[in-house]
Amino acid sequence: MKQLSKTQRLVAIAVLSFLLWELAALVVRSNSFPHSWSVLGNFASLITEVSFWKDLTLTLWISLLGFLIGTASALAIGICIGLSRDAELASRATLNFVRVIPSVVMLPLLIASIGSSARTAVILSAFVVTFTFVTYVVRGIADTEKQLIEASKLMQLPRMVQVLFLYLPSTVSLLGTGMRLCASRAFGTVVAAGIVAGTPGLGSRLYLAQANADTNRVFSYVFVMGITGVLIYSSFTIVEKRLFKWKVSV
Repeated sequence: MKQLSKTQRLVAIAVLSFLLWELAALVVRSNSFPHSWSVLGNFASLITEVSFWKDLTLTLWISLLGFLIGTASALAIGICIGLSRDAELASRATLNFVRVIPSVVMLPLLIASIGSSARTAVILSAFVVTFTFVTYVVRGIADTEKQLIEASKLMQLPRMVQVLFLYLPSTVSLLGTGMRLCASRAFGTVVAAGIVAGTPGLGSRLYLAQANADTNRVFSYVFVMGITGVLIYSSFTIVEKRLFKWKVSV
């Protein structure tokens, strides 16, 4: 049997999704699950609004700040842990525990201390990125070839030189994967903060639409968030493949 091309598969998935959506809309009440054509019309109206693009830009900017702060913090923490076997063993359980804590659990503490603002979303996304990305840094350092480490010791290279020219180059492949995953998590965390805590951006707009029972607008925002998340992930995937053609993606 002839296999379908990628375009044909995407078209088939889109048609099937449309049919399933319309079937669901017929079964469920229209005010709680609108028809696809109604949502698409609302989506077309949404993307023409200036306020929407401001909210999207703000969400992406907050996500970028959280991502940059988180990756920088994770690099510093990961290098300190990765260079010491004892530190790695001592921190392994703690890192694994903190990494699986849902980000929304931290929101009440942040709101109580600094209030609900863009800074809250930045700190929360930076926290999530830090404890996700640090594991990739530690793993990358641990995968450094032992022969190169021994050679650097014989040459009596300073610790900073070893970090910059030995350990960090050995981690670049894993760091590419970690950045791809963390970028998507940063965006998702900022959106979640907006929905739960009302921090500025797309998340708070979605919450307001839900509070006003504007189901069409809720679905439109969900579309936007899904498309944006896919674009972020795909962009990092493309960059990763071009920079690290020699590695197998995780």
